[in-house]
Amino acid sequence: MTLAQVVAWERFRPPLAAAMAGHGSCTAAAGRKRAAGRKPRDEVLIFKALVVQALCSRSDEQMA
Repeated sequence: MTLAQVVAWERFRPPLAAAMAGHGSCTAAAGRKRAAGRKPRDEVLIFKALVVQALCSRSDEQMA
């Protein structure tokens, strides 16, 4: 089985968005003042990468 079949990733979006907003990280495009600069990353995508990194014992460089 793959993680996508087992984990309902979208359930984590509200708490992840709240946690990122609480730390001054704006990820929602609506919360940005200007369209210039790097586009925000999806908080669920970041969370998936961190889970895979932990499960597979990968370093930050290996994940990049």
